[in-house]
Amino acid sequence: MSTAQESQDPGPAIDTHDMQDMQGWVLRVASAKSQLAQARARLHAAEARKTRTWVSRLRSWLTTSPEQAAYAAAHEHAQATMADAQHFARDLVGALAKAALQADSAAFARWHVARERLERVNTAGAQARQLAQLARDAHAAVLAARDACASASTMEFVDLCSTNKAISALSFMETSDAADAVRRANEAMQRLQAAVPSAHAAQVDVPDDTFDLVVDFAVDFGFDFLSFFNMGKLDAATEECDRILAKLSPAVLRLAEASRQADVTSSAAAHAVRDIELPFLRDALARVPPEFELSLSEDIVVAA
Repeated sequence: MSTAQESQDPGPAIDTHDMQDMQGWVLRVASAKSQLAQARARLHAAEARKTRTWVSRLRSWLTTSPEQAAYAAAHEHAQATMADAQHFARDLVGALAKAALQADSAAFARWHVARERLERVNTAGAQARQLAQLARDAHAAVLAARDACASASTMEFVDLCSTNKAISALSFMETSDAADAVRRANEAMQRLQAAVPSAHAAQVDVPDDTFDLVVDFAVDFGFDFLSFFNMGKLDAATEECDRILAKLSPAVLRLAEASRQADVTSSAAAHAVRDIELPFLRDALARVPPEFELSLSEDIVVAA
């Protein structure tokens, strides 16, 4: 089976337009470096002419000389020019590698399959991470609602045993706070439940039971805390929170593990794509002039 490394063919020719652009960038980089070298030489000469008195040192600390300003501008220009040139070169390397890859039918077929798989596992990974975060948010919201309901229930009992108007006011505020916490818990649970079907549908290369627990408890999480408030049963609302937490806590751990597994799978899929691309990228990079100071890094990829 042929590969870019085994072939003596230098690869598809660089078209005339790209060749002209490449030569233009080489000239611009050389010009910017020359301007920087000249500015540096003028700065060093100016420094050498200065008298070494405490007054001249103080002036140097407090002011910027024309030579220093010119050097700073030349340095910034050289950096910006090189950055733009390297951006052009990275795109060119990616395009050359893609053309060479397409010319190798066997390698291109493997690359196409690997890219499709990477897209699928990345989608699944994003879903897993989202679901794990939603589960953590829901757990925190239900836990806060449980604590608020328990506190409001205690204060309600104290209020029943007291004629103190301040305690009645405090009980009212705690019940109101508990109602707000319950609403937030309901909203968090609804967001989690809404995300479960799409996450389950996007499942790729993870154990078959990864989302099973989530699907099970999602179906059983229909509840209405506010009905407990309407009936004045704060204790019942607290117990309902405990019931939900008992089912949600293990799911949070399972989803965190599913998210971790998705990251591992995505990384492996990305490495599989990169392994196919690397020989073609190396060959393409070898065709770029050294003036671009470009090395094979993760941001150099085969053109999509």
